[in-house]
Order: sequence, then C-alpha cells, then structure tokens
Amino acid sequence: MLSFRILRPVLGLLALALLIQPEPGRAQVPPPAKSKRHTIETIDGVHLKANLWVGKKGQDGATVILLHNFDKGGGDSQKDGWNALGDALQKAGHSVISFDFRGHGQSLEVNPDKFWSQMEFPYNTRYLKFKVQPGGKLPGTISQTDFTANYYPFLVNDITAIRAFLDKQNDAGIINTKNLIVIGAGQGATLGALWMESELKRRQAVPKDPRLGIAAAAVLPPVAFDFKDPAGQDIAAGIFLSPSPTLGGQPVPLTTWMKDLGTVKDSNKIPLAFLYGGEDKTGSKYALDLLTAVSPNYKKGMAPPKELPFTGEEAIETKLTGSQLLNAELPTEKWIVEKYIPPMLEKRTIIAAGTQAFEKWPAFWRSPTGVIIPVRLRETDEAPRPVPLQLFGIQR
Repeated sequence: MLSFRILRPVLGLLALALLIQPEPGRAQVPPPAKSKRHTIETIDGVHLKANLWVGKKGQDGATVILLHNFDKGGGDSQKDGWNALGDALQKAGHSVISFDFRGHGQSLEVNPDKFWSQMEFPYNTRYLKFKVQPGGKLPGTISQTDFTANYYPFLVNDITAIRAFLDKQNDAGIINTKNLIVIGAGQGATLGALWMESELKRRQAVPKDPRLGIAAAAVLPPVAFDFKDPAGQDIAAGIFLSPSPTLGGQPVPLTTWMKDLGTVKDSNKIPLAFLYGGEDKTGSKYALDLLTAVSPNYKKGMAPPKELPFTGEEAIETKLTGSQLLNAELPTEKWIVEKYIPPMLEKRTIIAAGTQAFEKWPAFWRSPTGVIIPVRLRETDEAPRPVPLQLFGIQR
C-alpha cells in the first residue's frame, strides 16, 4: 500500500527553467528534444499543437496525458515543468502527450468553415467574442482572450481529440491506450475530470446485424447493439494538482465527477491522487472535500482506504499551486514518477494494448437515467462529437 505522506522539500541547486510560449512575432519555442511535434484537429476544426514522447516500453507500458493549467492570463504546455515531467515519464518507460488547449499557447488556428458552423458547433459563435474579418471573411484563429466564461467547459473536446489520436497510435502498434494516466493542474485538472467522467459513459456498440454501419447509431434503438465496456475502463489513474472547483469562473460539479470516478463498481474504480501546496489552505481543504466525496470516512493525512489503495492526498511543502507545483526545486515530479505511478501500475497490472478501432464501430454516451447520445454520426469523423455537457451537470 502506498503511503501518502507529507514530503520534505528537496533543496536543489538548479534554477527553474521556464519555457515560456513566445508572443506573436517572437521566435518559436522548439518542442522538447525527446518528443515529436504533432498537429491534431478536433471535431470542430481546432488545430491543437501537441508533443508526443514515445516510451521504450511501447505497448507494454502506460500512456500519460498532461493537461496544463490556464486562467485569464493564459497558460500553455511549455510553461512551468510540463516538458521536464514529460522527459522524466519517458525516461521511466512511459509514453506521454502534452498539448496546448484551444486558444492557448500555439493552438490558435482553426478550420474556419468547420469551426464557425452554427448548425454543428453553435457554442463557438454563441460563447466566443465573434468578430467577422473585413470582407466577411471568417476568422482563422482564436484566442483565450475571446472566451466568455460559458465557453471553458467546451475545451473538454480537445481532450477527446487527443484520445482519438492516441488510439490511432495504439492501433499502429506504437503506444498502449488501455492504461491511460491523466495528470492535470488547476482548471486543466478539472477538465480532465470532466473528460474522465464522460469516458465512463462512453461505450462502443457493435450492431447485432453485421450489415449495419456507424450511421445506424442515429436511427436505431439501443437494443439493436451489443455494448462493450466503458471507455473509462482504460483510465488507470488521475493525478490532480490543485484542481479548480470552477471553469472560467463558473462553478462545476467536480465533487460529483470525482465521486463517480472513484467509486465505479468492482475493479473499475479509478485511483485519484490530489496534490496541493502545504501552505495552500484553500487547496488543502478542497482536496479533503473531494476525497470525502469518494470515501466518506476519509480523514486528512490518513492512509488510503484498503478498498482504494492509491486514492489519497499529498501535500508539497510550498505556497505554490497548480502547474507551479512542478517547480524543479520541489519533489512533485519525483513523487509522481517514482513513488506513485510504479506501485499503482503494479497493482493494476498492465493491460494488453489490443485494438481500439474507434473508426470501426458506432458508440454512445449513456447516462444513468437512460439518455443515449450517439458519439459519431459519420464514418469520416475521426474524433467523438462534442461531449454532451448536459449529461454531466453543465447546462449551456
């Protein structure tokens, strides 16, 4: 059993090197040398800029998704210690992906005809400060400065596009997406929890009549399909650095999501680790609130419950929060890479990669009340449709 103890700070001599995203007109920051740069298009036409580290374990290891923090001042995957964490995780044998959320860092370009389609993606015109260019030309770029508070939950669709990309890498024999680990900070952590919750409700469906294809999902009742296990079964753990109770300043039901994630029946319980600065009283209290939602008898500082051996808290002795917990002078990276992930994966045991075949079968989001929404409507869709936020307590 892993003990979640308060770690003493590690005094290092190396100064923190911040890879700050350049402003327009400045030189581009190169990707980490050990990773490969990719452009991944979301279902609504955003061009996400991502770095992929392929670990030496390949399909015998885990794949880690890194989700950067953001606020009104911006945020991106090149700031703080995300690249160093990616390097360390790769050195430990894991594959890793890090990306800039839409409107942040270098993820600014969009496919105008797709992105601004009011029929398919009305939230992009409804919740962005939309300005038509001279001559009626649709904007080809977006920025977080154009976001209204109501827009931030839709950034979860960036993570669904990343998962679809990773599944293709899995099916190509490069990585393994049957053992996913989500590491997020601040609002990025909150979006990660929302995405994980949506994956618990997403199931591939095989038509009972083999002559039927993906389009059948839009017109046939659920009894026409055999449903596979939820996609969330592939998530090995969630590690959250100072998760935020809000997105864009608006409250979201994060406590409900965490309860669902941590109490899934039988072997599908997802281990949840909450990290915060020891001097951050607000972060400490909120972590405890989330933990008691998962395990009502949990007390601050106690060892993880026997039924949830890798769910707990870790206080890092600092006043820093969120992505800043990855500061090179703090033990956060070492705790994640050396103390938490290895025993957690040993307990889980690595699940064989298999084939995800996202593009082969229809799929549905299924709510506990019986609401069913198709994930794909066209065989050409390379990522899930926008996540139905109403199924997860967000009304937009």
